[in-house]
This record gives sequence, C-alpha cells and structure tokens, in this order.
Amino acid sequence: MIAENLRTAGPGNRFLRMAIAAVVGCTGAAALAGPASAAPVAQLTAAAIQQLNADGTVRITGTYTCTGGPGETYGSTTLTQGDPADATLSYTEERPSAPVCDGTAHDYAITLPAPEVYPFQPGPARLLVLWDFYTADGNISRGELDQVTVTLQR
Repeated sequence: MIAENLRTAGPGNRFLRMAIAAVVGCTGAAALAGPASAAPVAQLTAAAIQQLNADGTVRITGTYTCTGGPGETYGSTTLTQGDPADATLSYTEERPSAPVCDGTAHDYAITLPAPEVYPFQPGPARLLVLWDFYTADGNISRGELDQVTVTLQR
C-alpha cells in the first residue's frame, strides 16, 4: 500500500520517497545482521531441603546457570535462622572457582561453617547467595538468591 501511494504521489514527494526507502533499507540491513551478542546471564537455584550436618555445618546445594564461556566466580553465601536480632548466622565465600558457563544448569554444593554462637536447628532458614560470574573476555553477570526460605534437615 505504501508503494502504491508513492507511485501516485508525483514528483513533488521525492523527499518522502527517499526517506521511506532509507527506513526500509535500514530495517532490511538490521534484519540481515541478526541479533546483537547478548550479555552474559547468570541464574542460581537452591534446593528446598538443605543438609544440617552433625558438626553444625550446613551443606548448601542447588544449580547455577551462566553464559559467556570460561571465567571466575566471586561472591558469598549467607544462611540465617531465627529472629534477626539474635539470629544464627553462617557465611562463606566458597563458590565454584572455575564455573562452566555454557548456558546449561550445573550442580553446586558448598559447606557453610558451623556458627560460633547459636547452632543451627532443623527447620526454616533464610539463604542469601550473591555470585558474580566473570567471563574470560571481561564481562560480568550476577546470580542472586535473596532471602530464599529453605528447610534444614539432619
């Protein structure tokens, strides 16, 4: 329909025809170029049931997914239980040191140390995981679980 209108518009609308041709040409070039390379992506999950060990440590398991090729991971994992004023707390910087960032889910398991003051008890706890995935080409993406409720079991 646009082409029909342009054909009947006459010579006085040459500017309009050139503008439309430019837009159509740019759209075609963008379609041929394909999608731009996407930034790396990271996702984390945690199992609903986490293992409370006899020595007070907690084994945290779940999956991570990242893209962007090989690289490094930095970050931390924190588990809290109870009232925020006097909560049981454990923290570690353990994480996959050489993650496989191929876009598929990979299992992880880390061990949180036993708390110094109040021991963990079986039952609900809150998990905070912040991991930054750095790819070999310098890109970064963050995987985050923010205060996810998990259940500690012996």
